[in-house]
Amino acid sequence: MIANNAWLTAIVMAVILVAGLVMVEIVSNLVAPGVEVLAPHQTPFIGESWCIRADGGPCP
Repeated sequence: MIANNAWLTAIVMAVILVAGLVMVEIVSNLVAPGVEVLAPHQTPFIGESWCIRADGGPCP
């Protein structure tokens, strides 16, 4: 039971962390459009600023 609680806690913390990063990105886009708070092309939850190419080529 202890292991289950530890896994649940870890999952909840990870979700909160990701949600916090998303909120920071959204708020920064509202306050200062076009300014990347996080590293450019490292934000998978913002569609236009992130991509993966199967051949490893550069992103547009």
